[in-house]
Amino acid sequence: MIYKLGAGKMERIDVSANNAKNNLPIGTVLKMNGYNNPSYVIVKNLGIDEKYGYGARYQSVSLVDGTFRQHTAFDLEHINEKRDNRIQVYITDEIKTQEECLALWEKATMLADVEKNKKDADAVKRQELILKGREIALKTGVESAKALIVAEHEVDESDSMTDYFATKMTQLVVLGTSKHTRDLFGEMRTLAGRFDKTAHLAIPPNVDSSGSALTEVNKGWWRPADEHREKYSMGAGYYLKTGSSYSSGWLVRKMKKWGDEWDDSVYISLAQISLLKEAA
Repeated sequence: MIYKLGAGKMERIDVSANNAKNNLPIGTVLKMNGYNNPSYVIVKNLGIDEKYGYGARYQSVSLVDGTFRQHTAFDLEHINEKRDNRIQVYITDEIKTQEECLALWEKATMLADVEKNKKDADAVKRQELILKGREIALKTGVESAKALIVAEHEVDESDSMTDYFATKMTQLVVLGTSKHTRDLFGEMRTLAGRFDKTAHLAIPPNVDSSGSALTEVNKGWWRPADEHREKYSMGAGYYLKTGSSYSSGWLVRKMKKWGDEWDDSVYISLAQISLLKEAA
């Protein structure tokens, strides 16, 4: 027997009553409660999920952007069973015609082909950038460096509605190399000045442009607000950033190798913008 956690109790999902959900008619409209309430139309029954061995999988087309999506039968509930406002995809009684389903299928197929061609082209471009970046890394000493000081632009992707907090790195710039792996804010600030987008991090807050400390800096407990110390589980380590951890903006940090290799993002960055001079 197979169960899932239901409304405060365990519910069987392998009983015959659920078999109807494995044979929904093509054209059935599914509606999500939450995330702006998008709707989907089932265009194909993909059969029983081979990974888990129960519950049909459906291919659908989003009525929002016209792209293909997938749904698993045992995750669906009928709209008549709606009990609360939780995020859930519901089966409705609305069914699109065969002609409407065909039009949706053709549009989604065209969009999928366009997306595939774009991904293939992006993959070729990515590989070209990596090769070019490796050449620059050899010439500038990046390949043999103990660590790098890098600038990263982050975009806040947090969603308070779902208690999700995260940022996405959208650009990386190598500011310089380091001969050690210690996290030193002074070293980060020195190299932050090399890049116009992180120049504001070169001088600590409450320090004037000449580098002279203001009165409050001399207090023993004071720490610059842009110095983040997060060397704990799920923390981001030591880095310079104006604002909170989960905010959009530029930060400067030290990057170490994974094993003996730099992440491909380092080579791509060097190929796109190089602030380093060739090693003597």
